[in-house]
Amino acid sequence: MKLRPIGSLLGFALVIACGSAACSEETIVRVNATPDGGADEGGREAGAGECTPGASVACTCPNGDPGKSECDSSGSPGFCGCTATNLNSHTIISKGGKSQIEVETHLAAAPDGAMVSVWISLGNVKSDIGYVFSRDGGATWTTPKSMGDATGRESSDPVVASDPQGNFYATWISFVRSGGGQPSDFVLYVAKAAAGQSTFGTPVEVDGFSSGDKPWITVTAAGTVLVTCMQSASGGNSVLNAHRSTNGGSTWTKSPIFTSTGGDQANFVVPCAPKTGTRVWATHLSVEGSGLAQRLHWSDDDGVTWPVANTKTYGINSSITPATCVAKGDDVWIGYGQWTSQPSGADAPVDEYHVIHTTNGTSITDVTASDTKTKLQNLGSLALDDATGELALTYYAGDVDGSTGNVRSVRSGDNGKTWGVSKPVSADLTFSSDRGSPKWLGDYMGTALVGGSLFVTYGENADGFTHVAFSKTAQ
Repeated sequence: MKLRPIGSLLGFALVIACGSAACSEETIVRVNATPDGGADEGGREAGAGECTPGASVACTCPNGDPGKSECDSSGSPGFCGCTATNLNSHTIISKGGKSQIEVETHLAAAPDGAMVSVWISLGNVKSDIGYVFSRDGGATWTTPKSMGDATGRESSDPVVASDPQGNFYATWISFVRSGGGQPSDFVLYVAKAAAGQSTFGTPVEVDGFSSGDKPWITVTAAGTVLVTCMQSASGGNSVLNAHRSTNGGSTWTKSPIFTSTGGDQANFVVPCAPKTGTRVWATHLSVEGSGLAQRLHWSDDDGVTWPVANTKTYGINSSITPATCVAKGDDVWIGYGQWTSQPSGADAPVDEYHVIHTTNGTSITDVTASDTKTKLQNLGSLALDDATGELALTYYAGDVDGSTGNVRSVRSGDNGKTWGVSKPVSADLTFSSDRGSPKWLGDYMGTALVGGSLFVTYGENADGFTHVAFSKTAQ
């Protein structure tokens, strides 16, 4: 469920431009995606040697096959382009006896190899939260189970995270829907599945509020469970809050990250935390001046406080979809969708998928990561292999909204500077952003990148209704 307050405010009639007030606070470097003949996902760094900048250089792939690398501006070969990604698993994991449609899925992987997928489970009467576990790399999954609100509220927008001990934490919002369809009386929940267990425990009520949207969750290096959420304030402003638990989700405190002013709004606040240090990042969509952009914040005390000075604006002309972020050390990468021209509706697919990178919140580098193999993209997810530093951007793609498409992924082995050619990581599906359709794909998907293998949960709608599918692609 998405309230779309930002879309309602703008009316989607603005031509969004980057004015001096919006762009003066940072250095933005625009880089085009690597062309189809350049770096391919699954490759490795080419051998050192001098070459002509921009020239194509021969290199050797990990399996011994020949590949191609593009010489960078310093005269050194870059990421070796190798065709080495194979779709080796595609399984529908969400079908059960309590739902007709399962949509908006998320995925988390624990260090011991366990995985959890969650989704919105839509039945005849109301929506709940469905979930499954796998402990064998996605080869098998448990029978779908449901959780939600015991008082009868509808439940929506689930996401899940894991900690180093193998515990999983799922968060979602529940609400009452009036006869006119408007939601109210919100409750923010978190449920914990202890390490080794395949069932979530009784949900804990984190907070209650009259109106809000979309929680997200992460676990910090200190073991703090951090949930972010938009909550509406009086005067039409949006308050983006950080909810913290230092005792495994039993009790919670709350502190504000950002509050809009003048009736402007903000939404889709997404946190990410590296595995070391006390820094926590959060990115969100907001009204900036006369248009839309993304805004990045960071906290250096494990999410307790979010100083006003610790913020950067980026992604001018951003689309109205959630961004996703990953962090390692002092570095953060964020994937977000962008319209190259203003569309007629809020749910229009994006024209490009971008990834920004910053170290310590100083200058921001903005790279176009999606390629031209498909004309439209949407609803991307960014994943990081913490052991190797490899990045994977995964997104729905198609040539025309409502036509045949698939889930595609690109990888980067050089800190997001260049990206490979996209590869399909799903079976065919209908590329649809129509929220009223039983083929609607949702507003996000789940990805995890571990040991060179990309694990993906996504909406699959081949039979006329959307269900959650799982795919795994190797290097």
